[in-house]
Amino acid sequence: MIADINIDPVYKNYPERYVAIKDGLWDAVHPVYGGILKSVRAKTDAGKRLWLTGHSLGGGCAALAAFRLHYEDR
Repeated sequence: MIADINIDPVYKNYPERYVAIKDGLWDAVHPVYGGILKSVRAKTDAGKRLWLTGHSLGGGCAALAAFRLHYEDR
């Protein structure tokens, strides 16, 4: 619920774009992002394809995680 209520933007500057991300989403994903990255790398290094999905707040978190995987960690 806190992630949904907190709507102040977090601004991030990536080489390809400057983005404003909802603070609550950033706070929900950021603490677990290292684990997500490690898991994704293990799966993709093994040749597997992944889909990041979620519903409602989880969908926003999945989209943010996918965005960070693409723009921060290629």
